[in-house]
Amino acid sequence: MTEDQIRKAFDEIKADDALKQKTVNAVIERTPAKKRMPRKMILTAAALIIAALAGIFSYTTPVYAISLDDTASVELHVNMYQRVISVSTYDGTSTASYSVNNMSYTDAVQEILSSSEWNNANVVITIAGSSQAGCEKMMSTLQSGSMQCMANAAYATADNSLLQEAQDNGMSLGKYKAYLMLKELDSSVTVDQVQQMTMQEIHQYMGKCRGMNGNGMSKMK
Repeated sequence: MTEDQIRKAFDEIKADDALKQKTVNAVIERTPAKKRMPRKMILTAAALIIAALAGIFSYTTPVYAISLDDTASVELHVNMYQRVISVSTYDGTSTASYSVNNMSYTDAVQEILSSSEWNNANVVITIAGSSQAGCEKMMSTLQSGSMQCMANAAYATADNSLLQEAQDNGMSLGKYKAYLMLKELDSSVTVDQVQQMTMQEIHQYMGKCRGMNGNGMSKMK
């Protein structure tokens, strides 16, 4: 009971005012004060909560994207701790096929490329992120991986701004970048056409376009 509550209770009692006041004071003196958390402890607790929330946010925030493209297309979203936090798949591939969340990106890439869905003959690995130096370091790490296909893969980096464009067009980062390159060689090519092509077919068509002389440009049918 608070001090105010005690005084209000005694106000309803019919007695001499001096006696009531004396009694109220005695009750208040014997009533333990409500314990309050010291300000320092409150600030410390708040700081710990903020730090915990910041840690959760940083873990679940993608910083890099690694696009793996061959006959299938899979995109890994990697956080600042270089752990995979989500996977996007394209070309009808099921996301459930790749249980690589929370793996390091190197282990995740090896896990995916060892899947039977990949023939690993023409793997293209494209990396985008907030740091170009970070992208190049990841590329170097993957190139030195234990799987031969990782060493023999074609590697590229991409501007981070292409990620949203690729998603809007229903393509992985790597395939969308290849589409833009092909578009420069053949302006007639469409997103729908490239979505149906493997990376090998895209690059073969690029080679065909580049091989054309100035008399005409090959057009995709």
